[in-house]
Amino acid sequence: MVKKWKAIDKLSFLLIAALIKVSLCLYEDQVSKWDFRQSFVGRLKHFVAYDTHSTPTIVLGTEKQVLASIYLKNGSLNWRHVFECGPFNAARVEKEDGNVITVNANGLYVRSWNAKSGSLVSEYRLPESIVTENERNSDYFNFYIKEKGNEIVCAKFHQSSNRKLQFYVYTFKSQNVKESKIVAISKQLSPKDCAFVNENYFVCLDVNSLEISYVSLNDDVKFTTLSLSYFGLQSSGVPENLKLVTFNHQPDVENPYFAIDLNGDGHVLIRFENKELKLVKIFPKVKQLYIESVSFTNSESKYGLFMLISKPESLKNDVDESANVKVNKDLHQFKVAIFDMENWQEDKALMGHFTVKSNSPIIVNSMFIIPLLQSQKYSYKILISTIDGSLFLSSPQGRISWRREEALASILSAEILDLPLSELDATIEQTLGFSSENILTQFLNRVSSQIIQLQTYFTKIIADSMEAISPSIVNERGDENDENTDFDGSDLQSSGKELRTLVRDKFGLHKIIVTVTEFGKLFGIDTLSGKIVWSVFDTDLRNSLRLNPPKKLSIFVQRTTAHFPYSAKCTIVSKDGLILSFNPITGQIEDKKQLNTQVKQTMLLYHVDNTYLKGILILDKDNFVHLYPETTNQVLNKHKDTYFIVVGEEKTGLLEGYGFNAFSDENRKANRVWSLTLPTSESSSKSRLQIVFKRHGEHVHSQGRVLGDRSVLYKYLNPNLMVVTIEGTDPTISEFGKKFSFITLYLIDAVTGSIIYSTIHKRSKGPVFVVHSENSVVYSYYNEKSRRTEISSLELYEGKTQVNATSFSSLHRQVIRPFIEHQNFIFPTGISSMVDTLTEKGITNKHLLIALPSGGILELPKAFVDPRRPINPTMEHREEGLIPYVPELPIPSEGIINYNKSLVSVRDIITAPSSLESTCLVFAFGLDIFYTRVTPSKTFDILKDDFDHWLIAGVLLILVGLSYLSKWLAARKTLNNAWK
Repeated sequence: MVKKWKAIDKLSFLLIAALIKVSLCLYEDQVSKWDFRQSFVGRLKHFVAYDTHSTPTIVLGTEKQVLASIYLKNGSLNWRHVFECGPFNAARVEKEDGNVITVNANGLYVRSWNAKSGSLVSEYRLPESIVTENERNSDYFNFYIKEKGNEIVCAKFHQSSNRKLQFYVYTFKSQNVKESKIVAISKQLSPKDCAFVNENYFVCLDVNSLEISYVSLNDDVKFTTLSLSYFGLQSSGVPENLKLVTFNHQPDVENPYFAIDLNGDGHVLIRFENKELKLVKIFPKVKQLYIESVSFTNSESKYGLFMLISKPESLKNDVDESANVKVNKDLHQFKVAIFDMENWQEDKALMGHFTVKSNSPIIVNSMFIIPLLQSQKYSYKILISTIDGSLFLSSPQGRISWRREEALASILSAEILDLPLSELDATIEQTLGFSSENILTQFLNRVSSQIIQLQTYFTKIIADSMEAISPSIVNERGDENDENTDFDGSDLQSSGKELRTLVRDKFGLHKIIVTVTEFGKLFGIDTLSGKIVWSVFDTDLRNSLRLNPPKKLSIFVQRTTAHFPYSAKCTIVSKDGLILSFNPITGQIEDKKQLNTQVKQTMLLYHVDNTYLKGILILDKDNFVHLYPETTNQVLNKHKDTYFIVVGEEKTGLLEGYGFNAFSDENRKANRVWSLTLPTSESSSKSRLQIVFKRHGEHVHSQGRVLGDRSVLYKYLNPNLMVVTIEGTDPTISEFGKKFSFITLYLIDAVTGSIIYSTIHKRSKGPVFVVHSENSVVYSYYNEKSRRTEISSLELYEGKTQVNATSFSSLHRQVIRPFIEHQNFIFPTGISSMVDTLTEKGITNKHLLIALPSGGILELPKAFVDPRRPINPTMEHREEGLIPYVPELPIPSEGIINYNKSLVSVRDIITAPSSLESTCLVFAFGLDIFYTRVTPSKTFDILKDDFDHWLIAGVLLILVGLSYLSKWLAARKTLNNAWK
């Protein structure tokens, strides 16, 4: 009986525990209320497979080492896998079981995936006889996966000379390797110039000499070289940057096709016949070629050649006069023609066309055809990938099913900017800004504006009430789960009406995110909805970024929206001197300029001209100064003694500081003030130099720190202080022939070049992430000896007496050496990026935002990395609020600000203040983008959602009534006493 009651008690306990809901950091109704996440895959590289039956999907491989499945219906993600470092070499679907075979990292991982679920089926590895460990990330290989899926053909270029080539055939199920003899190539070629036509033929194209070399793998492996003039192409008329085009689907394996892309001027279709090359046809003005099995009218299934042709007609932009903005109506038209590959007759019934809206040229990178069978009638879908990263699906009738902006997976830099004022607020600002009018006119203008404000207020109330009773709008995509909130891309460009709604709110929470990508495409994203407000693709910027790929490209905000009637202005400066200026609210390109020199360093001037515009100082390789725009010359001439610039050379570790005190219209050359050479590694390619300044415009709320004994410890607030970290190799420490790296940190005054503090971390390596704010520096690195990630924190103080509380000068102030508190902490996982929160006045506590490799963004209070944390706390330490020192830093689950919305490959995090002191805006980008708000000190200046306004209003009315009643009773009592 006792055992029975115990079993009942256990069962009751389990039932009660099952009814208890798990408490998380967000309520259910708060999910995606202030944040959004959008997932991407990157620009298309491999079109792997398609399934048009049960659940229509396509499987893609991208340049971001991603294998993903996308729904054909709406373009949302089905599943996604991000591979390890190394190139994504090849991908193909098996003919037998339909699994997807992928090769990445030059054969380090050969995997088989289930195409429907994305689950891993098997994994293999190419042996060391084909690819050595040092060749895993090299560019000396071409791979081809046979259609049966159990064999891989590998072409290996020898590192000693690219004129030697060897082929391998690897059966990864039996792990057998067949290798050929080493073949000599007559020309110096690279794997980028070569490709497998199929499993039997390998072709190389020499762009310089305009020759084709090919080899048959079934016979004695030997290259045969032919000139392009053999196919009727003269060297004088052939354009530059030719490239090979291969086809996955071939009508005949023994006699396959391939093509040569004439860089936009057309294609040359070539075929192997009896192991010799034969010209099939020249297609002028054709953008893309694709071979696919089709069903022609009144015939059986055959192979057809699909051609993409660009039409010259396009509709130009119109101007919405009521909105006074430029409305994007550029329509780029394309035609798809299909030819029967037996008789080369065009099928008019299968001809397709589509139109793409874009305010910039649409340059197609690749085209793929997805055949469909609908109601016993053949049809197809057209998948287009452009060079600016766009991926969209169209029907032959011209309907764009969806569009994905995959360029957002390659963001270089981003800024969060304020939106402009509304028309009414701008009118009030303009009215109050002019003092030339008389008092009566200003008074009448103020009264009329307030009347308009009242009308607008009542109109908004009516509109909100009508919206509340109107039925909800059904999502056109029809998604059952919008958790990922991927772009459907059906209409990315905003109209003039939508642009008019982009106005600043009362608390500065509604802003716009401006981004620049690796493909030369700019985006403006709304922070409330996550939708793309505008996008601009510039071919000159793309070419500049391809020639000199930067690690980070700064967006200079020359003028914000706070200076009505002047519009906001942002500018980008590339390494080769391209200057691109645009309006961040509308995306309109305002100016583009090319300097005939290489850019050495850039800097935004702090002072503004008479139009509230900040100039950009550009220092070229010859130390000559260029200003953009040229009208800011007077600003630099006036304040030239206060400007200094620092240039760092990563290869040599040389730091140089330049001044402009001798700058004039005649002498535009900067003069070197100081130079400093930092120790680097023996190999300059392994040196990594990083310079971090404080953020411009950061507010310091308090100049000191109150201690437990009520004394003040004053901060060392040097605005010219910069943090320099350099990673090198230590030749004195080695183990088993391996030399260990070291990281050195310097605190240097950028004006005088004096080293204020330095420290070295031996047997440590990067990447190093630095947060520099106020008087503190927090940085992270990887400790090779302990095999863990560590965070080091230091703070600088002047002492308990302050030298000068009003100004700071690196040249004229009394030289003091600050004392420094320095402490190290252990972080339990890796770090992808790190930044601190930023608020408008700097009153709110500082928190660190750390991107974790697991996909979370941790909000860690800065008090955890306080270098003054005591081991044995005293009463004064407790009074000050210091936490006892523990080496390990925690990762609390409630500190993950993106809860279950994991982010992949976070590249950087940016923060921006809002008009509320308690709220900081956060934007993280990488393969995904994520936006949210954080409140480090809670919402001390915001009323809660469940705040009872009616109760407080009623209490106030009662108190006011009681006060008047008390006043009347007191007056009556005084009157009665006077009559006595």
